[in-house]
Amino acid sequence: MRTSLLVLILALGGCLQHNTVRLYAGPTLPDADTATIILPVEINLLEHNGEAIKLPSLSFRSQATPLVLPAAQHTFVVEVDRIWNIDNDNHERFTSLPVRFQAKLIAGEQYQLTIPPIASLEQMQTFVTAPKVYLTNKNKKILGEVVRPLENYSDEADAEPLSHDAYLEQLKFWWERATQSERESFLQWVTQPPNE
Repeated sequence: MRTSLLVLILALGGCLQHNTVRLYAGPTLPDADTATIILPVEINLLEHNGEAIKLPSLSFRSQATPLVLPAAQHTFVVEVDRIWNIDNDNHERFTSLPVRFQAKLIAGEQYQLTIPPIASLEQMQTFVTAPKVYLTNKNKKILGEVVRPLENYSDEADAEPLSHDAYLEQLKFWWERATQSERESFLQWVTQPPNE
């Protein structure tokens, strides 16, 4: 009986350990050449350096996951995905707009993705359309940039004109997701004289 209980406790303890995820290919790098980002349960990693992330180890998590990356410049996109308990019988799932970070990760440093406290349903509803996600370490706090979907941009005559920054953000958004051949086609199109 004691042996069965001990085996059960050890098995459960193994399930509760952090499953570190390496976000690079090749042999394991020394700790002195890597940085770690702690990914909370409510934050999903969507992209890393322009590549969609579809790792099973990041799909179903019950605790924060350490992400190990080479110390270098990185671009990544996250979203906040949270179940809000409206009352004992009603729950609603909220998923924020994507948030992009471009950061140089320092070797040996640990970073944490955080969001401000959300105390009410109204705050949660506001947060998903204007999320504030931070990448923090002991020295700094970086606010991520919200990635607006295309349907938020309108060409209708009565629509308010977009700012230069909004058009630039749209162009950056699609450029980062384009394949090399799509980028080459785009650059070729840009250099062609306009049709008259």
